[in-house]
Amino acid sequence: MNAALSQAGETLEIMLALADLDALLGGSISGLELSANWPGGQADFTGRADLAPAFDGQLALDATSFDLPLALAGVAAPELPAGLGRDRVSLASQITLAPEGSIHLRDTDLGLDGTSIRADLDLLPREARPFLRGNLALGSVLMSSDEEAAEGSRGGSGTGGDAIAGWPTAPIDASGLFALDAELAMTAEALGAGAVQIRDVVSTLRLENGRAVLDLSQARLFDGALSGQFVANGRGGFSTRAAAQISDVALGPALTALADFDRLEGTGSASFSLLGVGDSLDVLMRSL
Repeated sequence: MNAALSQAGETLEIMLALADLDALLGGSISGLELSANWPGGQADFTGRADLAPAFDGQLALDATSFDLPLALAGVAAPELPAGLGRDRVSLASQITLAPEGSIHLRDTDLGLDGTSIRADLDLLPREARPFLRGNLALGSVLMSSDEEAAEGSRGGSGTGGDAIAGWPTAPIDASGLFALDAELAMTAEALGAGAVQIRDVVSTLRLENGRAVLDLSQARLFDGALSGQFVANGRGGFSTRAAAQISDVALGPALTALADFDRLEGTGSASFSLLGVGDSLDVLMRSL
């Protein structure tokens, strides 16, 4: 089967090939090839399927734009940051949809611009909400200098108009915390921006009924060690907690990067515990 969907002068072409249509209609398994091409992208699936529905095979995707597929689906294109899919998204994965409705991804390689992610994931249907479990291994997720400047202009920590205006008072939407439950083991080579980088990260994320807990068991920060627990809780109003320990940090690089202060050398250790409660960032920050 060949099909074409057009909008605003651009065309999405779809090709479907079945090895044995009679077997598929009779309730058996058939080999299957499916591909889609559009300006800026291509997706391909090669494997087998039946009408349960169930399928198993290799999925590959490479795209610099999803504008046409999303427009045809009536979905607005998300604004992705540089380094996390703004310019290119690639995917290669062994994917299985089991008859009971579970989805399994194995040997998954996801590329978001220059960021690489390896994953093995299972999405299991449950009565209250789906349950996601698996492993994520991230490469270096580092914000570019251009993105840092853009973040600063939006009111990170400067002394301009955003600081005068105060914290945003728009309600915090925590509904995403209730979309699914999850248990993920996560590692990362590096996370951060500019000179502030957390390296060799080992962590576990647990999400249950709107409460997310990130346990950071190991990380390196300015040649020192960082560990702690971070909580976001959407039950009965939004709250967040952070408790962390930092030990043997190199003070020279740390103070230079964080405070532009270069007149102190040595090592330092610290610990902190913060609790914030509020349904807007303004209320939350004032409650710390």
